[in-house]
Amino acid sequence: MALTILHVFAGATDNGRIPYGTLTLHEGALYGTTVYGGPPYDKPPANPANKGNLFKLSLDGFAFAVLHEFTGGSSDGWKPWSGLAIHDGLIHGSTVYGGAHGEQGGTLYEMRTDGSAFRLLHSFADAGDGITASTSPIRIGDSLFGLTRWGGNGSGTIYAFDLGPRTYRQLHRFAANGSDGRFPLGTLCSANDGFLYGLTWQGGRLNLGTLFRIHPDGSGFQTLHHFAGGSLGKFPFDTPVFDGNHFLFGTTLGDYGKGGDLGTLWRFDLASNTFSIVHRFAGGPADSAKPNGAVVLSPDKRTLYGTTHGDTAWGGSEAGILYQVNADGSGFRQLHQFSDAPTGNTPMRTPLLVGGSLYGMTAFGGSANFGTIWRYGVG
Repeated sequence: MALTILHVFAGATDNGRIPYGTLTLHEGALYGTTVYGGPPYDKPPANPANKGNLFKLSLDGFAFAVLHEFTGGSSDGWKPWSGLAIHDGLIHGSTVYGGAHGEQGGTLYEMRTDGSAFRLLHSFADAGDGITASTSPIRIGDSLFGLTRWGGNGSGTIYAFDLGPRTYRQLHRFAANGSDGRFPLGTLCSANDGFLYGLTWQGGRLNLGTLFRIHPDGSGFQTLHHFAGGSLGKFPFDTPVFDGNHFLFGTTLGDYGKGGDLGTLWRFDLASNTFSIVHRFAGGPADSAKPNGAVVLSPDKRTLYGTTHGDTAWGGSEAGILYQVNADGSGFRQLHQFSDAPTGNTPMRTPLLVGGSLYGMTAFGGSANFGTIWRYGVG
């Protein structure tokens, strides 16, 4: 199958630049964010200009619209870095900066799917609070659950926001010494055992990252796995994915930069509390390196799909790939190799599976080198 480009980000009015998050499907349309975009359009992407936007795109790629351009300041966010939670016509998301504390803060926000009624729900960085909400909130019932990369004791936090009473709850502060994890990234996921599961980028026994779980009321926090490096992976990135039975799947980025540890795809068995490697990335034209997103499972749970970041951002020659692999680690194969143009390079985060097609974004490449939205049919 061939990869199709649905949209090219160009930085002009009503467009956007450099998407870092994931796409979200709602009522037959795709929603997402760009890290930069918005006025002034004649300047390159840089803080504090071009504070990002939230957009909507039809599945065929013909109808693109910017629903909100972030402006920063005390009543708006700045630099949306993640995906969205959409339910009952409401969008919920977070920003790295903005709100009452500007570059030392971040926000949790709400708006309607038509772009109206934007408002902040919480400005991060009050005393003891989290800082930098660079991860997607998830909605369970009438509550949002999410992570902040920093703040709390300095190592990040887990929070909840109850939409009915509009109250913010801090569920967990990671230890100042990082013993239970440090700098959570990605999105929490819920499993059928009543726990929320997540990852920290660093911390743990070897400061190489952790897998943790917690009850939605803040009780029962437990560090389940301490990443060990070497052939077992280090620096887990993004989100654990639950298969509906008793397995979690996820990725490690490995070393940040060119060369070194090239990343892994891992599995954790909740029934036996055992960790194993599904695939270890080896680089080269057939395998690539540096997965910076989670995987998506096929409906029968037998096949995993994902992308790698590649290393062009650090001076390497690999622009990332789209891949598939069986859940037992067999059958790894490359589906598409990205390049600067026209398909874009550096695919970001986790692809979205809709029917028989995968949808995703690249952070760079395309005609203006500001990223693309792509589709790939898998049957």
